[in-house]
Amino acid sequence: MTGNQLLFEIGLLGPSRVGKTSLISSIFRDGQRLLASSAVTIRANDRPTEVKMAQHARALDQLLQSGRFTPGALAPNHETVSFELLLDPGGDADGPSDQGVALRMLDFPGGWLDPANRPLTSEGDWKAVEEFILRSSVLIIPVDATVLVEAVTDPQRGAVPLLLDTYDVAQVARQWARGRAANADAPALALFVPVKCESYFADNGGRRDRSDELYDRFKTVYLDVLNAIEEEAGGDVEVLYTPVDTLGCVERVSGTWVPDADTHLRFDGRFMVRGRPTLSIVGVEDVLIALCRTLLAARKSAEEARARALAVQAQDAGRIAERDRGLVGNTFRTVDRALAGMYGDEQFRGFLDRRQALLQGLGLRRLGEYTRESGQAKALDAGHRRALEQLQALNEVVEDFARRQYSKRVCTP
Repeated sequence: MTGNQLLFEIGLLGPSRVGKTSLISSIFRDGQRLLASSAVTIRANDRPTEVKMAQHARALDQLLQSGRFTPGALAPNHETVSFELLLDPGGDADGPSDQGVALRMLDFPGGWLDPANRPLTSEGDWKAVEEFILRSSVLIIPVDATVLVEAVTDPQRGAVPLLLDTYDVAQVARQWARGRAANADAPALALFVPVKCESYFADNGGRRDRSDELYDRFKTVYLDVLNAIEEEAGGDVEVLYTPVDTLGCVERVSGTWVPDADTHLRFDGRFMVRGRPTLSIVGVEDVLIALCRTLLAARKSAEEARARALAVQAQDAGRIAERDRGLVGNTFRTVDRALAGMYGDEQFRGFLDRRQALLQGLGLRRLGEYTRESGQAKALDAGHRRALEQLQALNEVVEDFARRQYSKRVCTP
């Protein structure tokens, strides 16, 4: 929990430049669009996330306005970056809400996956990343669709497993699945998310439908990763394939395979903006549906426990106010009620606060005791009701997404 928020950790697993940050940005920006007419919004839950999302959006908008670009123009991360997005049911007159579901994701330099490329000075940071991934209920594995589809010669296809680092991805995924199997009562979801899919689907302005080719290549290249999850967890982990157009308004117009010291070959694609340079993200809704279905199961017990705690807290405060105070205490309670009835609770409490020292000197320190305690009980009860109303709004949105059907893009590998 983050305060009164339910914390939902999501592991990200992929090599450098595969599109981890771009995927987070797509979830954030298209999530706002998808939730626009509901009582819930999605927002950055801390300042670092707010800054990072703004920086990425500005860099992306600059590329789109240029008309042509290469994905590599967006700088990769050179250190771990924590992103926290909040499904926020909204605030009230007293300020922003402290309710909601915090989606925490940890991005990291993809080169750290390969122990041969991981600096010794980064071992501690990598250990923290690995621990975060292993305890996450959801594992998202971004997949570079252009690398899969545009590899056509034997040398190019031989470079693909190195570019996507499928061996090291499989090793971490295996450990994650083993941990999920050991905690079989908790929900677990593995999402394989091909990104940069604009040129391979015809449902979002694309010129050709190469979605079957993309899926076949995915199953071939990621077979060891899929097998690792199946061998360790079997039916304890749900596995889905959910392709995403991270921009939507672009088309690959050219691409070359250039020599690379680490992977022998590397794909260098060039993209052109088609039509207006306006984001047209597709596939994030499928990701949110999958997350919400998992979230419903993971959140149920936590929210029930919190609702019980709030109710007990309010009931305890009420019992304290109404307890038997003895002859003197009960007499003061009767006087409290009479004076509060004459002048109003708020005005009477204000008088008591201003005259506390005088009343204590006169031996009347217990005057107002009942009024103060009953006021606390009412405030707790009102806070309880507001919290339940906000939780209900959040529940309705999460349940709405969970009931939605996946698009035709989604498959179960």
